[in-house]
Amino acid sequence: MEKNTRLTFIEGERIELLPFNPENARIHARWANDPKTRLYARNVFPVSPEDLKKRLEQKQERPMRDIFFEIYHKELDKIVGFVEFHHINYINHAADLGFLIGEKELWGNNLGTEAAKLMIKYGFEELNLVKITASALRPNKGACRMLEKTGMKLELALKNQTYFDGEYVDELKFCIFREEWEQTNK
Repeated sequence: MEKNTRLTFIEGERIELLPFNPENARIHARWANDPKTRLYARNVFPVSPEDLKKRLEQKQERPMRDIFFEIYHKELDKIVGFVEFHHINYINHAADLGFLIGEKELWGNNLGTEAAKLMIKYGFEELNLVKITASALRPNKGACRMLEKTGMKLELALKNQTYFDGEYVDELKFCIFREEWEQTNK
């Protein structure tokens, strides 16, 4: 993908965050339907590229509530996942962070950490957020480590909240406040 044709919104060291491109709906649908990838994302129903395209376009139409970016890997020259703010609350200055590295061979390479850090910076510096939260299931050790690497701290454990892989597991809620983030990032 040529640099001058990408709609880079936020640039990182190895990745760029781009607005959703409807032409990539098939890629997102592949991730949403992949048995391993969808396990932790809790996608329990099949989704077609057309349905996913509609859903993601609706998110793009609600920037006051949801902000969705594709994660573009510069060296590999391809989309490898997504990161988003959802449930943005401009009265309370808070948002939930969501993320997925869809290309399994890239799990463990800190791409999710880089994307989340870029989003946290964007949330605090440009959206004037005060608190950013994120959730992960306790068995998803990689996501929990990733959230901790961004500076987020465990705020709450919802016991046996989610039925996952044949048993009920805890849903962990992480958060970071702008004041804490500024102390380590200024």
